[in-house]
Amino acid sequence: MAVPTPKPNEVKDYMVREVVSVKSWQPVAHARELMLTHSFSFLPVETKGGWKVLSEISVASFLRERRTERLALSIHDADQQHSGFLGKAKEVRPDSKIADLFAVPFENGARLWLVTEADSSDRLLGVLSPFELM
Repeated sequence: MAVPTPKPNEVKDYMVREVVSVKSWQPVAHARELMLTHSFSFLPVETKGGWKVLSEISVASFLRERRTERLALSIHDADQQHSGFLGKAKEVRPDSKIADLFAVPFENGARLWLVTEADSSDRLLGVLSPFELM
């Protein structure tokens, strides 16, 4: 008799491992280009203080005025000038249970989990969005 295969139930079973991200010193124009090219609603941003998330609504709102000038700003400077430009990242570990993901509500509309190592949040292993769980 065949042994039943366990149903995947951990983040590592669903996460996207090849992550596109930006660093806070890079220009807003670069982040915008990546978001448009890949049809991303959210983009992980590596900052000196850890990971943040940039949303398409934040970029669109930020660029409504003085577009050319603001595209040239670094993501860090944009965050300093525009409150809430970067959202708090929701970090999870690869062995986190899928059932536990929705227990903590998202802040600032950031619907993207950043998968980091258990011993350090510096290394981004992958991302997980509700899309991968549908």
